[in-house]
Amino acid sequence: MSNKIIKKTRPIKLPLELSNNKIEMFNLYYFEFEKGRYIVLTKGDISGKDDVLLRIESACIFGHIFGSVKCDCSFQLKESMKLISESGKGILIYAVDEDALGLGTEKHFKIYELRQHEKMDIKEIYEKVGVKDKRDYSPIIEILSDFNIKSVKLLTNNKKRVKFLRDGGIEVKRIPLKAELSEYNKGYLTKKYSKELI
Repeated sequence: MSNKIIKKTRPIKLPLELSNNKIEMFNLYYFEFEKGRYIVLTKGDISGKDDVLLRIESACIFGHIFGSVKCDCSFQLKESMKLISESGKGILIYAVDEDALGLGTEKHFKIYELRQHEKMDIKEIYEKVGVKDKRDYSPIIEILSDFNIKSVKLLTNNKKRVKFLRDGGIEVKRIPLKAELSEYNKGYLTKKYSKELI
């Protein structure tokens, strides 16, 4: 498959509410590739700049749409937007089609169903459902190239993303982005962070 951009909109400006209740104006773009759809949020003048703050966000219907605190997805999205706003310069790339490690929403429900009704642990669930990380972030390099970005500060706990970007010719400094543990997320996030999944 080609990683070339199939569609890209001109930017639209939207006032977005941050986790600190501030309202900030962001530019939003829509990118489409053969391998997926992406929404790109930008703040400030990022074209050709060094050390641009970057977050790559996989879609999560439970965390992003319904505000679930079982995972850290809502925290990471909101915290990234806040940090980009405070920096005055940054880009957030949202992978629309990557819910549940790219498996889709139906499998996302199945994973939770087995966890809650069958009392299976995450390893057993992944074996039963056949979970493998199917996310493909090769279009990310093309998006960064479109903005002439060659140097980023990446908000992530996932060292594989650092390697992927470096392999794509991007200079990367990693900034961890971990949510506080709570009674709702402790079991899941402890395992997730130990494996550096995202």
